[in-house]
Amino acid sequence: MHHRIQQPGRVSLALAVAAICAMTPGRSAAEIVSSVEDFSSRANADTVLTTADWDTTAAELHLPLQGLLTVGTLPTSGQAYAAVWQNNHLLLANGSDNSLLVINVDDPASPSLVKSHALPANARHVTLSGDRAYVSLGSGLGIQVVDVSVVTVPVSGPRIDLGGFTSETVISGTWAYAAIFNLGIGVVEIADPANPVVLPATDLSGLTRGLASQGGYLYVAADNSLVVMSLAVPAVPDSVAVVDLLGTAYCVTAAGTRAYVGGPAGLDIIDISQPTNPQLISSLDLGGGAAYNVTVQGDSLFVANGNNGLKIVDISNPAQPQVLATRTSNEYFYHTLLQNGLAWASNGGAGLMVLQADPQGLDGTRNLAVSANLNPAGEPLVRARLMADYADSIRFTISADGGTTWLEIPPDDSWLDLTDQGTDLRWRAELVQTGPFPGPVCRSL
Repeated sequence: MHHRIQQPGRVSLALAVAAICAMTPGRSAAEIVSSVEDFSSRANADTVLTTADWDTTAAELHLPLQGLLTVGTLPTSGQAYAAVWQNNHLLLANGSDNSLLVINVDDPASPSLVKSHALPANARHVTLSGDRAYVSLGSGLGIQVVDVSVVTVPVSGPRIDLGGFTSETVISGTWAYAAIFNLGIGVVEIADPANPVVLPATDLSGLTRGLASQGGYLYVAADNSLVVMSLAVPAVPDSVAVVDLLGTAYCVTAAGTRAYVGGPAGLDIIDISQPTNPQLISSLDLGGGAAYNVTVQGDSLFVANGNNGLKIVDISNPAQPQVLATRTSNEYFYHTLLQNGLAWASNGGAGLMVLQADPQGLDGTRNLAVSANLNPAGEPLVRARLMADYADSIRFTISADGGTTWLEIPPDDSWLDLTDQGTDLRWRAELVQTGPFPGPVCRSL
């Protein structure tokens, strides 16, 4: 009657449907009573003791999502816009305070300010090339080069005047490319960082807000499109493809064969395996806010979604991305840096926020499921067996005395003699995460 269930992509082990052997006076033989749990309702759940997610929508038992947990914070005097990692310190573009902050992160629970380095204008973004930080400046002042070879003693070098509002800068070899809001792409040769050479900007129709560099191409967020530009001639980026989007593009991240474009309309995922022929894979409505930055880790995206929180998006199936967790704030999330197993989020007026960076945000502490009494008739119990369809690692125990005594029960459909016979049968499942998302899952028992 019960059979082994195989599901693609999951390790399934068949355990057994609980069977109760009751010896009742006046009956010629023992009676076997079966109970099947498919998690489609909580009728058989002990709702007080169960902490795991008894998910009636998915009809399964699994670990709950805990979102992103705060580890530490550091308030800043300006708007925290973006950060990079340098020599075990964090460099933070500190917006309206016109500064680049050097932050000690030895203790993530209590990051501390080491140095506030003054800049000539609003710091909007920061990136690195060797021991030089390139800070994108507001107020039309271009890029400030900062020597951070001694990270705790930053020294300003030349300021690169690009003639417009610079929102983001990326480095490709000995070239720097800047998103100049109203002038297209700024092009700067930085073979000698002390003497950068500014070349003519590459004009694009529409406003340029973000860009990324990978494999000899630039990926540019320009108005309602993703523009792909060849860097075969580094001094003259050449547009080779355009993907039309539903909404305005604020940011773009290129990783492997995909580009991720974010903005007020949400998130677009684009196949760039052939850069000259990019194809839109899917779009995801983030439910408000605007995506200012996308950071990739494996099959997960960390999306800085402005005033709509910091989101984790599962892209294991890029055609059907889904939001797994959201960390809200009273401020705007603008950027996320993943380092040392943590997410270092630039949270606008709230400053730096350090968060647990479990890509799936699984709560491994809320991992217990307990059933209600499966023998309401009160028949005396002699032995039991258990079978279930589950993945990952789950430890099963059983009780015949209402939860006073628990016995480990093998998940092999073999009989377990109940040394302490009773009349109140309950099972308990402890979900133990040994692999990635979705962790332990039980689909029937």
